[in-house]
Order: sequence, then C-alpha cells, then structure tokens
Amino acid sequence: MPTLLLLLLLLLLHYYYYYYIHYYTTTTTTTTLLLRTTLLLLRLRLLLRLRRRRETTTTTTTTTTKTTTTAAAGCCGSAL
Repeated sequence: MPTLLLLLLLLLLHYYYYYYIHYYTTTTTTTTLLLRTTLLLLRLRLLLRLRRRRETTTTTTTTTTKTTTTAAAGCCGSAL
C-alpha cells in the first residue's frame, strides 16, 4: 500500500512539472514570467498591508470610573 501511494505521489509531481513548470517556461517568454511574478508579489504585499491596517484599526476602548469616598466623622481622626 505505501508503494502505491508513493507511485501516485510521483505521478502527481510529474504532472505538476510537465504541465505547469515545463509548459510555462517553454511557451511563454521570460518577461511574461517576471511580470506575472511581480504582480503576484505586489498583490501579496497589498494583502499583508491591508491585514496590518485592519489589525491596527480595531482598538478596544476602556472606560474609567472615578469613585469618591467620604470619611465618616471620627474615623481615622479626620474632621469634616
């Protein structure tokens, strides 16, 4: 059974190499490949920038309440 899975994996790798890597490198020019790669990198950079901006804009607001206590007359020697 493991040999069958290994054979299937090798077949898939061969398919990937032949149809994607070999086909695109032989039929398209280097300029086109560089342009595609550059556009992909720019798109990823934009997505990362938008994700960072979204993380920084979600801020939590905290509210503080001020409590005042009045001491009773005769407590701790305070005179009101």
